[in-house]
Amino acid sequence: MALYTDNTYDALAMGVEQTIFSFGGELGNYSTYKVRDIINSKQNVEALKWYKELYKFAPPGWGKAFFQEDNQAMTEGVAAMSMNYFAFFPALRNPATNKNAKGTGFFANPPAQAASPLCRAGRARHFGRELFEEA
Repeated sequence: MALYTDNTYDALAMGVEQTIFSFGGELGNYSTYKVRDIINSKQNVEALKWYKELYKFAPPGWGKAFFQEDNQAMTEGVAAMSMNYFAFFPALRNPATNKNAKGTGFFANPPAQAASPLCRAGRARHFGRELFEEA
């Protein structure tokens, strides 16, 4: 499992952020800019713990990875699964850069049990498979 682990820029925050959303958490109140009791909510704490658990399944020495390394793990066969943003998928769909392109698929992070029904429905519509299927 290739995931974002680099802590020198925003990679680690980007990985944790999408996990927080899958757990039904939020980063703050966008109207009031309040973060206290939101950023440290039960959902967010559980999401962070779960993200940390994923490190057990990362390739050996996977301590400074971001989108490029996650794609590389897939194209080199180091990982069977990778967490990445859709903007970085074209290289994975291209047989010239990914020998496994034909068998590579995509999915949105599934919502955790704690995610609200609204969160689950919205993510499914927005990040559905149809975004990545070829016409």
